[in-house]
Amino acid sequence: MHGVLAADMVRHCQGEDLKIGANLTWGLGFDFQKQFFTEKEDDVSNYPYILRYDVEVSGFVFKDRLVTTFGLRWDQRYSRPGATPLWNYGITMDEASFHRWNDGDWLVGTGKTTTAGAVLKPLSWFSLHANKSNSFVPAEVGYDLYRNILPGPTGEGHDYGFRLNLIGNKLAVRVNRYKTQQINARNGVSAAAAQRVRRIDFTSASTGQMPLQTQATAWLAAAAQAGASRLPMPSSNNKWPTSWVCR
Repeated sequence: MHGVLAADMVRHCQGEDLKIGANLTWGLGFDFQKQFFTEKEDDVSNYPYILRYDVEVSGFVFKDRLVTTFGLRWDQRYSRPGATPLWNYGITMDEASFHRWNDGDWLVGTGKTTTAGAVLKPLSWFSLHANKSNSFVPAEVGYDLYRNILPGPTGEGHDYGFRLNLIGNKLAVRVNRYKTQQINARNGVSAAAAQRVRRIDFTSASTGQMPLQTQATAWLAAAAQAGASRLPMPSSNNKWPTSWVCR
């Protein structure tokens, strides 16, 4: 058996409008499918439809009383911001400047996702289970208040419990305890607070007229008009000269 081929799976993804698909391989098709395993998207991928291969390994031991599973996948994401468009006399946009990438190299986000679990069935009516997994989200490029690139968001999860099948399998009871964690998440309260601080101080982070940078520029310009004979304008990087001559 060969299993499902990537060319067939990507058509399914396009039909369902799934932007990211996984061709899960296990069992009898493994020996054939393993030739396609790589750490990148499969060649049949056609943006925005991305297809990758996933592997799941299962084991049945002790006469099927112990079942183990293990999964592993890699993800990569390339991103690069577009250049700031230019405007012709502040009226019409320069189309050529709009269709350009920003200076600099591509930013790459990589990570892997693993999962491992086991189910132990010591009795016909009683079983134990446990699972551990982590995840990686190839998110957009983000910066902290010091303009350092933020790491990609990740997550971890643990769960365990037991199951009872009682009264001839007519009553099933399942108890499960779990814990999940978000690491380097960007949608918390701290992210909102950082945005508010930047909007108060910097013109580039706000569309209003009240940021401190805008007001400070207006104050200096007003002082120059009132009594200064020469006041240099800020440079292209929005930094004022360290000194100027006033009378």
